[in-house]
Amino acid sequence: MPAFILDMRLVCLARKKSEDMFKNNYFNHRSPVYGFPLDMVRKAGITARAMGAENIAKAATTRRAHELIMDSSGHRPNILNDLHDSIGIGICKTRYGVVVTQLFIGMSY
Repeated sequence: MPAFILDMRLVCLARKKSEDMFKNNYFNHRSPVYGFPLDMVRKAGITARAMGAENIAKAATTRRAHELIMDSSGHRPNILNDLHDSIGIGICKTRYGVVVTQLFIGMSY
């Protein structure tokens, strides 16, 4: 599997989502501010062949957050999906640890 392309537009959105979850005290794929991941990506004017997949995690460290994502039957497939070639990762550091959001799109045809 080839490496992801880091998409700074997705990084910005993922960071906003992580900060939103911490600030508004929720942990969910649906944001009360931004809606679902696909809504957030579309509102930012991003179009792609495959759009809107999201992984979220809360943990004491980024390493632990990654382990949780990779151990999740719902999140691991987003990383391994060959339709996804671009990623943005946003991390919000808190006094409790980190809130991590990963957003995926597929730009290649």
